[in-house]
Amino acid sequence: MSRKHKVGLLDVAATGSPAVVIVKPVRSDSAEDAPSILNRMAARGPRYRVGLVPSPTSRRWDFCHEPGSWCTESFDISGQHSMQELLDHVVGQPLVEPISVSQSGEYLCVACDHGVGDATVVTDVCGALMGGFPETGLAEPLTAPTMTNPLLATLFGAAKATPRLFVKDTIALLKPAWSFFRSYVATLINRPPVVPSMPTGDDDEKYVAVWSKSDPKFIEAVRRYRDSEHPNASVKAILIMAICRALQDCGVLLNDELEVVVDMRRFLPIGKSTLANFFAIGRVNIGTQPSVDEFAAALRLMVGSLNPLFRLAAYLTVTQVKMLFGRRTRKTERPVRGPAKSDQSTLTISDHSNSPSFAKLPWVCTDDIEVASAVPPTGRSHISISMCTPPDGSVQLTATFYASHVDKLLVAQGLSRALSSMALNQQPETTSRP
Repeated sequence: MSRKHKVGLLDVAATGSPAVVIVKPVRSDSAEDAPSILNRMAARGPRYRVGLVPSPTSRRWDFCHEPGSWCTESFDISGQHSMQELLDHVVGQPLVEPISVSQSGEYLCVACDHGVGDATVVTDVCGALMGGFPETGLAEPLTAPTMTNPLLATLFGAAKATPRLFVKDTIALLKPAWSFFRSYVATLINRPPVVPSMPTGDDDEKYVAVWSKSDPKFIEAVRRYRDSEHPNASVKAILIMAICRALQDCGVLLNDELEVVVDMRRFLPIGKSTLANFFAIGRVNIGTQPSVDEFAAALRLMVGSLNPLFRLAAYLTVTQVKMLFGRRTRKTERPVRGPAKSDQSTLTISDHSNSPSFAKLPWVCTDDIEVASAVPPTGRSHISISMCTPPDGSVQLTATFYASHVDKLLVAQGLSRALSSMALNQQPETTSRP
């Protein structure tokens, strides 16, 4: 028996995008245990997300008490023997059920509708399957979820904790946001009826993925470089700069604005937590060819500001308006990503290395760890890159993009170059000031 559960607007907006996580090594029977483990996870309730059935048109979702039945529709990855082979086989494929679990040898693949949750939830599912938790129970999240729609509480909390910063960032975004909102609403009201049609040509193009892994202990080399050359920069900033420079050196044209995924849970009021989707996109300008120290300072300023939170609020407001003005002919129409607007690629980077759910993954051993995390690129001119650092000290990157926009070989060469000592040695130095 299914029951309804109210979710947040970001959950609705994220629905339909598959989030794929592939890990190695795992127990040989991890996927066999998936039905019973998913059912036990669902027994904890809808706040823990497993069992939710996403809908792109409503905030009231069905909840399935036995999501283990979904495993019969999982991807068949038998015969795939490497991380890149698995990604080539799975990425871009539509999900039949909200969660898919499959295994090939030591590789475990978990694919989840992004509406169910972000990387935190998908990684929690991976952890449960990797550990094969006993019948007495499952490992709980580090903080039990207390909220399903965290945005309003976070905005009020930010206004109370940092009132001056709240007012300053609100004023800075108010005028451009209001101008965009008015024009967007006018477009929705005046648009002609749209008759659904079958996609043609490039509309059916699937995005692709490229995976790259550094040598073990590479992260230690990055830290040594940071300590000796750029003590005020973060390791994350140095790695992002290395990725940008390496892609450009290999011939990939990048947009001046870099996008960075920001986990908004850090803005939650004390004692509150959520497993709902709660992330935003922050932007940093790289068109000025900043030095490592300049970029690190800009990244730190962006992450520490309320700008990503306000942008998220504005995006969800537009999403709500779109739902209110949506026409019946559009409700079941498959979203089609338009053609690339520029030869340049907009880079979107997310880092899962410091995620609590990633840190507690129960590896069967710490040798030869492989991790890939793939989500669809935002558009045809976007390259989405996920990075993580598992216990073996390697840095691993997964890029998703459309091969019609940027050459797959160039991206593969760029990622490989970024994960080499060469990338660190060629980082631009701090700009001298007169």
